[in-house]
Formats: sequence, structure tokens, C-alpha cells
Amino acid sequence: MTPFYSPNTNSVVERANGIIASTFKKVINKHPEKLALILPNALLAINTRKQNSSQKFPFYLPHGYKPRLPHELHIRSVINDMSREDQRDLLSLDNPEAPNTMYKMHLTNRRSFDLLRRTHLFKSEDLELCKSLKQGYHKLSAILKEPFVNVRTVAVLYATRSSL
Repeated sequence: MTPFYSPNTNSVVERANGIIASTFKKVINKHPEKLALILPNALLAINTRKQNSSQKFPFYLPHGYKPRLPHELHIRSVINDMSREDQRDLLSLDNPEAPNTMYKMHLTNRRSFDLLRRTHLFKSEDLELCKSLKQGYHKLSAILKEPFVNVRTVAVLYATRSSL
């Protein structure tokens, strides 16, 4: 675990690490001799509890997906049942589908982000009311509002020509 004061860390992940560390301290202080038995239950309790502030599971923050409880996993073990060649063949069949699945997930996630993003559609020769600083004044001086006409679009910024 990285310390909480490190400037190059993600604060959300560090908060999850702090929750895990404090829970382990409580468990170890109460029953130090039963650590091996209590550890899986403590991990499960931490990973499946939503935080009040972020409404996310601590497991979700570093891993990117919700924790799955053992009864939610209905996957049988295929390691002992299949030979290495059969596993390789199954993997070669699944590999072409992986990019399509990832693209579908990207599209579903993109919809929610697009709802939050506000689009600005400026066209050439549109009349706008822009805020501009007076020439030679300090940055804290009054802002002058003038109508401007868009000349051309330059990336996110717009080159403008005064209409006055």
C-alpha cells in the first residue's frame, strides 16, 4: 500500500486502501490467533459494502468491476476437465469476440458520459456575445461585453472578428 500523503496516488483508491487497513486492524486486534480463518470473511465484508460518499464498492475502485459473491458465480472449473489443447481451441474461438464485446461495453458507457457532456456547436459567421478584457487593463478589471462574429473554428477556441 502507498501512504496517504503520496502526491502521485489516486485519492479514491487510497481511501479504499485505508478502509481495508482499518478493518484488518480491528479484526487482528480482536482475534489475532484466528487471522487465517477471519481474513476471507473480512475481505468479503469490505469488498461488498458500498461507500456512502461514492456509492461504489471498495473492490470496484481499483479493479473496475463490482465484486461477485460466491453464490453469484455459476462457473465450473474447466482447468481439470479440459486438456491444454482444448483450452487453447476455446480461447482461439473467444478471441475474435472480445473486441466486439469491449466495443459494445464502450458504447453503453459512452451513452452515460455523453449525457453529461454539453456540446457547443458554433458555426462560421454566427453572432455571439463574448466576454473580452479591455486592452491594457489588469486581469481583475471590469469585463467588456461585445458582439463578435465567428470567422473560423480553431480546435476548441474560436477566432473572432469584431462586428463593431
